Formats: sequence, structure tokens, C-alpha cells
Amino acid sequence: MLASSDARDMKYASDIPVIGGKRKALNSFHINRFMTSISIVEIARRFKKSDLLYSGMICVFTFLILAQINIITLNSYPLLVAAGVQFESLMMPAVIGTVMAVFLYFILRCRFSQLNTLIIVLLTTTSVIFTTSFAAGSFSAPVAAMHGYIVPIEFNIENLQKFLFLLPVTLLAVVHFALRRNMTALSLSLLAIVLIFFIPIVALPLIAIVSAFGLESIENPSKERDLTFAFLMCAAIMLYFIKSYTIQSIVFAILAGILITAILLVTEKRHRFNIVILLAMLLLSILNGFVSIYSIERIDSETLSALAKVKSLDSNGAIASIYADTIDSIARYETGKNAKFTQAVDFLFSNESAERYGIDWILIDTSILNDAKSYASLVNRTIQFEVFRFITISQVEEGHVAVYTSHDGSMLLIPVNENGQLISEVAFLNGQSISIYRLIALNANDPRYSLYIYPKGDTNLNILKLLFPEQFGAIEGAKEVWSSNSSRMRLYTLTA
Repeated sequence: MLASSDARDMKYASDIPVIGGKRKALNSFHINRFMTSISIVEIARRFKKSDLLYSGMICVFTFLILAQINIITLNSYPLLVAAGVQFESLMMPAVIGTVMAVFLYFILRCRFSQLNTLIIVLLTTTSVIFTTSFAAGSFSAPVAAMHGYIVPIEFNIENLQKFLFLLPVTLLAVVHFALRRNMTALSLSLLAIVLIFFIPIVALPLIAIVSAFGLESIENPSKERDLTFAFLMCAAIMLYFIKSYTIQSIVFAILAGILITAILLVTEKRHRFNIVILLAMLLLSILNGFVSIYSIERIDSETLSALAKVKSLDSNGAIASIYADTIDSIARYETGKNAKFTQAVDFLFSNESAERYGIDWILIDTSILNDAKSYASLVNRTIQFEVFRFITISQVEEGHVAVYTSHDGSMLLIPVNENGQLISEVAFLNGQSISIYRLIALNANDPRYSLYIYPKGDTNLNILKLLFPEQFGAIEGAKEVWSSNSSRMRLYTLTA
């Protein structure tokens, strides 16, 4: 890392003009230095041939992270519908993000060392806000803005976790500016932090610059500075492993940071510890960047194939999907149809006619039955049956059993042979034997979507009539016209 920032301050201070025998107050020192350093002369002096290599590495690394999965993200559909555009180049966000990463590297290099710049750029490009905004297939706020659509600004405290590994060095910079009474830099730093809650993608480059000052401030070993940084980093790492951001988890993370800081009080190797934990935080950030890319929700191929079937239908319909209300935007974008999720669920968990809802067809994702009670509650309805989904076939002393579980945690065991075929008329529900004939099977080509229904009361519901017409009575005019390869997605016409 570079020499101490204090020594560099004295060097720059010598260039401040003398007025009335005294030098000007250095109130906005760091920001002025950063802005004045971006000049042709400064760039020529600071940059080295190795910067081309490092920027190239940043370019390749960033693109490889962002371009992992080339599918439209789930959260992009509402924005695409609102903006009224077709997302023709799914790789465009990844290209934009890569260009931004390289640009950020050169901007920071105008003022900071290669090592500090690399660390900050890596922490920035692997942050959740960066990966979710520029992942391939992500029609996020900056991409939408390029298409002329401005995403409404709203407060969201959860944005903080998207900057998790940048916050320790950002807060260290805030403390540094406050102690030096650098009010201009402190004000800009606090503004960047406030922007996190409202416009996180705008806050990101500002946070990166502030973080670079924070990282630079620890180059000159100081007991107070080292302890502060150790506390902030340990708290951030603890929050990363806890994963939940509640008051209890935050308090626990703070206590963990205080404990580590207290231990460091009795050692003289605090600075070395900070270097090690900073590298650990950097590695965790890189890991988190890859994980966040794969954690972004995307629509599955089976639903897309079902929507392709729906697109050919001329009449009005509804879709019951695990994507809930988001399926409205997905269907609108992929098919051009206004197929409502709420309308579908209301119809399925009632015994009303399709004419009452004005629908001629319905697409059912049978996976919604795994948590049928929750979907029914969305339209203020209750159900009186339990659903068990297939988990695995296990070997026991007596032979083999097919294991099924309900969303509420009940377990159903059904004796089968090694090929999965029934061999008994008795099943076991939570340890109690019941007749296999009290269960109704929903067979599927893919065992993962095989279900058993256990009726307990009123079963005069459209969803049961559609899926089990022989057991519960068919809806007049209803017909299954298509199902996916796994049998998970099923399309029904409701009028003759």
C-alpha cells in the first residue's frame, strides 16, 4: 500500500497558497486532491504498463461473473412491461457492468495505488447491488434508464445488505473525515450512504470512491483506526454468515465485533490482523458475487414452454403459478395476454363457474399444491385436504417405502417395491396406519411432481375437479389439452 495519507497531506499542503501569512484551512482536502488529480499530467505520472494488465483482468473477471446465466431475471418482467420494450440483447447488462468496472478502475487509479484500487473494484463488482443490476438478463434500473424508463424512487432499508462488504471501509472513511473535521468530504460521504436507501446504483460509484479513502486511511498504523476497522469488518463478516438481517442478528454481529476488538486491545499485531481479515472479507465478497448471480430468480424453462402454448390461444384465461402475481407480467411480456394469477387462484379454490370469472382456459402449475393453504388464503379461502409431495424411496428393514411430506411437516410412508410400485393397502401417516384408498394420487411423469391428496372435509373445489375428475366430478366442458413433459404444468380449456 502507499505511504501514509498524513505524509501525503503535508506534501499537497505545501502547494496551498499563503494568504496573510497563514495557509488556507484544508477543509475539503481529500475531495479537492481527488478532483485535481484527474489531469493529463497526473494520469501520465501515476499509470504504469501493469495497469493495462490489471484492467484487463478486471474486465475478464467481471464479465465472467455477470454472464454466467443468459436468461431474463424474474424481477425484470414488471419493469419490461412498464417500460413497454423488448429485451433483445440479454448480454447488454453484463457488457455495461464490465465497462463500468474498468472505468471505475481507471478513475480510482488517478488517485489511489494499484493494490487499493484493485481491492475496491473487486469489492464493488462482487457486491450484490452490482451483480443484480448488471447480470445478463437483468433489466434493472440503469438498463431501464438507457431505454428511457425511470424506475420510481422508493426507500428500502434492505439495500444496506447489498453493500455489505463495502460498508466497513466506507464507515471507516466517515470516521476518518469526522476526526479530521473534513466537513466537505464527510458531507459527501454521508450523502452517498443516504443514497443507498433510495437509489443504490447511483450510490455505488460514490461509495466506491469513499471506500478507497477509507482503505487508504489504514495504511498508517493507528491503534484507534485499527480497532475501528477490525470492529466494522468482523461485524460485516458475521452478518454475512448469519444471512438474516433482524435486530437480533445485527446486535449479535455488533457484539461479535466488540469481542474481537477487545481481544485486539491486548496485542500489538492489530494492523497485521486487519490485513488478514481484509483479505478474508475480499474472498468472501468474491464468493458472494458468484452466489448472488445464481441466487437471482429466473423463470424456469417448463413455465416458458407452457406460456408458448398459451400464446396460441385466442380467448381469455388465467394462470396459477408458483411465481404468484409476477406471472401477470411474465405472461404479458411472453404472450401479450392479460392472464391474472389472482383470478386463477380464486377460481381454483372455489366451486364457481368459469363464466363468472370470464375465463375460457386455465394454466395450472401443480407445484402450488405443495403449499395449497397459503395460495387459498391469498383469496381468503380455506381448504380441507392435505397434500403430500414425493421426497424419496428409502430402504427399511421390511423393504422399501416411498416417503412423502406435507408443507406442514406431516410425513406419509407408503410401502413399495424397489421399482416404486405399491405393494400394500396400508400407508402410514405420522406413524398411524390408514387405508391407501383414502389417498388420491396425482401421477406425474417426473416423480418429483407426484402428489397424494388426503381429503378431510369439503372437497367441492374446482382445482380437485380439474385434476381428479373421476374422484370429485368433472367440470362441464373442461378438458386437459396439454401437459408438460414432467406433468407439472397442465393446460385446461373450460368451455366446450
